[in-house]
Amino acid sequence: MFTGLVITARIVFAVCSSNELLNPFNPNCDSNGCDSILCPMQALLNLIFLVAIPVTTVMTLYGGFLMLTSAGDPAEVAKGKSAVLWAVTGFAVVLLSCGISSLIKNALGS
Repeated sequence: MFTGLVITARIVFAVCSSNELLNPFNPNCDSNGCDSILCPMQALLNLIFLVAIPVTTVMTLYGGFLMLTSAGDPAEVAKGKSAVLWAVTGFAVVLLSCGISSLIKNALGS
């Protein structure tokens, strides 16, 4: 009975095996995990970067398709150029955010 209470208490209060409180950035209770806010931020930026690559590709192709099928209509050509411009601008913002993140990480010495 007492053993069941101790196991339940460890689960409820998130205690590691060495009776330390669980670090939310390091759920495995090891010394090699994340120990700061930079780790989840980097994971989020990596996810955004992985999503931005195909989105940029699709939007650039869409803009090119609009320009090719415009049949000389200046409004459709402008719409296609705008799609390509915004796709490239969005990807540039993602690249800059990854670069700024790396600069901050290096400045903090992590």
